[in-house]
Amino acid sequence: MKKTISFAAAVIAALALSACTPSDITSGENQQRPEGVTETQTQDAMSLKDKPTVEYTIPADAPTGVDGGPGVMETTAVDDSYYPEDKRGVAEESSTSEIACLYVPTADGIVQSLSDVSAMDADGLIAGLVAEGVLGSGTEVTAFSQAGSTASLSLNKLTAAAPDISDEVLLACIVNTFTENLGMDSLSVKDGGQDFGTLSYTDEYNAT
Repeated sequence: MKKTISFAAAVIAALALSACTPSDITSGENQQRPEGVTETQTQDAMSLKDKPTVEYTIPADAPTGVDGGPGVMETTAVDDSYYPEDKRGVAEESSTSEIACLYVPTADGIVQSLSDVSAMDADGLIAGLVAEGVLGSGTEVTAFSQAGSTASLSLNKLTAAAPDISDEVLLACIVNTFTENLGMDSLSVKDGGQDFGTLSYTDEYNAT
């Protein structure tokens, strides 16, 4: 019986020792690669330090300022002459308008309005007052002359665009507009047969 127990103990000890025996499996680094499989480079092998350094220098004759600088792309206009006429681009017309300070009546009184006019002259200012709804449609300059700080203006008619604008307010809008934009002190206004006299800038009707 003791011999049987001893033999069993020896078998168990042998199995335990075999279980603890170090494995003979080698790391992947030492294993041979199958045919057709290539080795991939590691990040260290592709280090940026190994890449050539490219330096950029600005040419001595490079344009600067409004002419541009290094790297500025040169563009050319598109030639659409071979396109059908209805497919060609429309060239933008250059604006020749000017900004005038027009005096416009409101429910609270006369206010200033910065508006585009075709020219800073009598025709342009009267046309601007028509466009702003101050003077009636069709109002035009028949004569204008300026001598120093005084000027004379004749219109084909003097009618307001709205029935609630009085003649006094209408004249104030015209005189204030002309003296403000043309640098004069007084303006004589006529509408054909009627002479409204020589008037100066007034703030009597200005909005408060």
